[in-house]
Amino acid sequence: MEPESLQDEIAQAAYKGAKAAQEPVEFPDVQRVEVINQSDEANLSTIENTLKSLLNALEKKDLQVDTKALESRLELILKALSKEVEDNQVDYSDILSAIKESIPESFDYDEYFERLDDRLDKLDLSDAIKEGFKSFTSSNWLPVVDAIEKQNAVSVLNSSTTALDNGEAYTGTWEDVTKYPSIKIAVKTDQDGYYEIQWSPDGTNVDSTLTRYYRTAQIEPPHKFENMRRYVRVIFYNNSGTNQTYFRLQTILSNSASLLNIPLDGTMSQDYDSISTRPSDFNTEVSLGRRQGYSLWNKFGYNQDIDIGTEVVASFGGTFDPITTETTLTIVSDSTDDDGDPAGTGCNSIVVYGIDANEDEVIEVVTLNGTTNVVTTSEWLGINRVAMFLCGSGKTNAGNITITATTGGSTLAQMVAGGGVTQQCIFYVPRKHQFIAEWLRVNTLKVTGQGNQNPIVTVKLWVFSRISNGKQEVYKVDIDTAITNDVSENPLLPFPISERTVVWLEATTDKDDTTVNARFSGILVNDVDL
Repeated sequence: MEPESLQDEIAQAAYKGAKAAQEPVEFPDVQRVEVINQSDEANLSTIENTLKSLLNALEKKDLQVDTKALESRLELILKALSKEVEDNQVDYSDILSAIKESIPESFDYDEYFERLDDRLDKLDLSDAIKEGFKSFTSSNWLPVVDAIEKQNAVSVLNSSTTALDNGEAYTGTWEDVTKYPSIKIAVKTDQDGYYEIQWSPDGTNVDSTLTRYYRTAQIEPPHKFENMRRYVRVIFYNNSGTNQTYFRLQTILSNSASLLNIPLDGTMSQDYDSISTRPSDFNTEVSLGRRQGYSLWNKFGYNQDIDIGTEVVASFGGTFDPITTETTLTIVSDSTDDDGDPAGTGCNSIVVYGIDANEDEVIEVVTLNGTTNVVTTSEWLGINRVAMFLCGSGKTNAGNITITATTGGSTLAQMVAGGGVTQQCIFYVPRKHQFIAEWLRVNTLKVTGQGNQNPIVTVKLWVFSRISNGKQEVYKVDIDTAITNDVSENPLLPFPISERTVVWLEATTDKDDTTVNARFSGILVNDVDL
């Protein structure tokens, strides 16, 4: 806000000056100047020199003060005190009152100001200037009042040089960081580990924790953390399996607002601090798990034997209808080698991804028992993927592993022998989520053994809603295999599919023994507003 008057200008100057300094300093030794029978202008010059000596003292203490800007503000005030009083343009007491009212009185530097007043008493000043100047100094205005600490400080409570044995941890002490907007942490040791920065409002309850991993094989720069609660502490864990031979952890209580940086020709570590404007692809970051609330799903599958008619694009084929009642899953292989206890040469256990009875995402690991049925603990409404979790010497599943609904018996998924993962273009969207479909590809093969006839294949994408209990055809393409075998869709705008739905591809052919391979991809978004 621009000052509207000289009083506002002086008040703003005084306040900015007070905020610019760091801490009280001893008043410097100033040669006493005897001023006898000289003009008030000379006496004002003496005051100005006294204040400039103070600025020099601040500089010598290497404080973060813009001394030139501060000096210009002081000169402005001194000129105002002389000219405006002389010309009676502004009431002197009003100027001093504006200065006094603009300055916080959080700190008491009585001794400091007494020394200054004593020096002023020894100067031969007019009563108006002397009393007025003493008035605003005694009201706690000088560029050291209500100071904000600007220098950094080493945290003794959260720094250590004691080496840690394997499995040990260094735990710092809760420290009040109210005066410091951030902390900086630097670590050097010869073993891998990780450290946590914990914040607390009261020094007891941990309300926020950030974790950084220390890896000796990569660049380990210092890190800066903003303090958003009153107390902070640092904990370092040695989980390397080896005792440290040295350990240096230093925490700096910091007033610096800048981030760490590197030269343009330097090698950038993956662990450097950065502002979240990294120039990387959004989908890539989602696929790497670096965007909270987003996950990438690639759905792939095939049906290698579609006869005249319509079947789902999944390895188990046939028609597909989503189940509407939650059920446990029954899992079995057609090979005794797919066994986890005792462990066989095939697949020992699988991991199942899908949605549970509440239509929330669920994951369960199941140990196989060869050709004997195994039933899951969880109840399910659908399966998005099944993959091998542990495997024997054969490195893949020896037989066809089939997953059916315990209630009703419908096939929900199949892991083809040697495949290691399910092949089905079916996806269940959980509640409070949206699926943003971005890409689709379909491939069909010419029929063999029937005079090389070329089938015409119609592929449809269906969406079933558990809310409306109805299904919608949202995509259709006809493929004449005499002309082409492939169709790819990469729309300019992605296709959003709402929560509590089931998405699947089905294919209709006019020739027996038709093969259809397909894949579609999208991002599953956790929509907190649903």
